[in-house]
Amino acid sequence: LITVAVTYLQPERLTPIVEKYANEYLNADVSIGRTEISFWHTFPKFELDVRQLSIRSKALDSIPAGLREKLPAGADSLLYIEHFNGAINIPELFAARIALYDINFEKPRINIVQATPELSNLDIFPKSDEEEEKNEISGPVPNISIGTFAITGGMPIRYVSLPDSTDINITLLTTEL
Repeated sequence: LITVAVTYLQPERLTPIVEKYANEYLNADVSIGRTEISFWHTFPKFELDVRQLSIRSKALDSIPAGLREKLPAGADSLLYIEHFNGAINIPELFAARIALYDINFEKPRINIVQATPELSNLDIFPKSDEEEEKNEISGPVPNISIGTFAITGGMPIRYVSLPDSTDINITLLTTEL
């Protein structure tokens, strides 16, 4: 099954599928330059490679014009990642363990804007049903390990809150754990 999926889901097929379903599910415009998965040449790791991921939030689209004028430029630009690469060990999943490898973010940018106490550009996920939340299965947290985690090319993060006049800009430099 994995062989068929990886063979069929070449980047030219996979990228539009991922974009389509992300745009349908999220209250955002999602744009991806390229999405690629691999398994056999990285066995036992299942690898995901994403290039030029951009998420533009639609959460602030319906706010009144008077409040919109107060928003900073680019308030709807939530996230941009030049390149993401990561892998998970499939056999470890069968043993109820999560083993992540080579989690790399290249030139990520995050922009969070709180327009009102109730509304921010982070509000891109659909509301969950309260009934679903009550039926959640709880149990012990699985064993999780991460081989490497890296952010390269810097990571500017901006947080703007109109209700309390906060404007914070932070840039994380290249980081590797």
